[in-house]
Amino acid sequence: MVIDAAQRQVTLNRVSDQLTGPADIQLTIQQLTTACFGTQSLARAYQHGLITGDVNAINRLDTSLVKERPALIDYF
Repeated sequence: MVIDAAQRQVTLNRVSDQLTGPADIQLTIQQLTTACFGTQSLARAYQHGLITGDVNAINRLDTSLVKERPALIDYF
């Protein structure tokens, strides 16, 4: 994973076609969505035991996510 903060871009490279090894982070789609929307950080979810995995991987992914809550504005 390459994180470019200046360009606000994260690049993921496939290391292998085989998905046989353990994952660096174990979390549900709901937990990932919560983190992506800025409701709860992955570091906080890890502290509360909601996700498991490598702390360094969790922190790298957490720092690449936007920390501001989204504005869902309705212009009807």
